[in-house]
Amino acid sequence: MNIGIITATGSNLTSLENTLKGHQVKRVSQPEEAMGFDALILPGVGHASAAMKKIEPWFSFLKESTQPILGICVGMQILFSYLEESKSSGLSLLQGAVKEIPLLNDGPVPHMGWNQVKTLTNDTDLFSGLSGASFYFIHSYACPVISPQTQASFNYNGQWSAVVQERNFTGVQFHPEKSGSAGQRFINNYLETIK
Repeated sequence: MNIGIITATGSNLTSLENTLKGHQVKRVSQPEEAMGFDALILPGVGHASAAMKKIEPWFSFLKESTQPILGICVGMQILFSYLEESKSSGLSLLQGAVKEIPLLNDGPVPHMGWNQVKTLTNDTDLFSGLSGASFYFIHSYACPVISPQTQASFNYNGQWSAVVQERNFTGVQFHPEKSGSAGQRFINNYLETIK
């Protein structure tokens, strides 16, 4: 498949490219470069407000795009309608609010490390071969479970969305590119579902 990685908010780009081995992959920095791909990936780390500023030239493109788009971590969060971190609007491509993970005695924030992901729907194509798998997370904000968009969840000082889908948008709170064989399998499954 022909996959574009949007570099505006990205990091871990080399790791992400390694996870996409076997496909044609190109980094794209401007919306006019992003046409004609089978899928686009929007990675992101850091603060949502900084990501929103960097992605501003992409607003119109993302809102009008019909291409499959996968948001990773902050790249997922900015797809939502409200970002508690910056007390501001996101792109509103997914309905819901991204909230701060509460600080509890048994779970320091940021949430950093491996955590099990549980599927919430009968459509298991995204998680084929991944029953009970754990993925790598690093974040302080997340979206609560919302129906019917949340496809999978994780538990950390509460229940949160691990994978969401709506129209052509898919978001993952974990980092597939840092999740070893499970992350590789998830990416492969995702690409199979959009063929």
